[in-house]
Amino acid sequence: MKAVTEDDGEFEYFGINTLHNKIFFVNETVDPTTHYAYEDIGIFIGQEIGVGESEYLIKQIFEKINIKENRIQFETFSIQNLNTAKEKLEKRGFKTTTTLVSFNLNADLWRMEEFTHSDRQSEKMPVPYGTIDGIEAYNSRVLPEGVAIIFDKTHIGALKILEELSPIITTDFNKVEIVKKELKEDKIKEEQKEERLKELEERVNIKALEKIKLEFGSHKAGLVVFIKSTKE
Repeated sequence: MKAVTEDDGEFEYFGINTLHNKIFFVNETVDPTTHYAYEDIGIFIGQEIGVGESEYLIKQIFEKINIKENRIQFETFSIQNLNTAKEKLEKRGFKTTTTLVSFNLNADLWRMEEFTHSDRQSEKMPVPYGTIDGIEAYNSRVLPEGVAIIFDKTHIGALKILEELSPIITTDFNKVEIVKKELKEDKIKEEQKEERLKELEERVNIKALEKIKLEFGSHKAGLVVFIKSTKE
């Protein structure tokens, strides 16, 4: 799947809007007796955005291909049934490059002799969970239980970046509104209000948002596989 930049059609703002300690953004000699691990902030933000983008794409692909002519049902998730689904996709003129499986199908995945688990430390990104006879395999908590989707990633669509990330770090955010919201949601008690306001004075607002959209390709480039039973 490729990424392109173009401003049109429906879209979704995606990214991170969070609060972090001010101390991470000032000279580390402020308190020489304390170590502040601010070097991990970029990793944290990058991981949050990356995971969120992946979940967005999985939801979009599943919703787009989950139509009557694309649904196929099997009793179990096995290499034989996967090959049957592959053949159906190939008859349409598409190649099965990728499979996404719901998290509760992991045990079935590991029972396949043809499944090879990937080295999660690989620098090649994104890293597949593994491969099944050369097909990239990923697992996902986003998919409904007992569901796998297979597709041709070169024809399923393209991720369009309509507005690139433009991080903003500021101390100018409405602390009173945050406290009101937390009180309403019962995250803090009335007697904690002043203490919480003091805590927010030591925070900065990190906002890093991007505008993205999946430009969907062909409905025929994927199949949704429903599994009746799974092995524990």
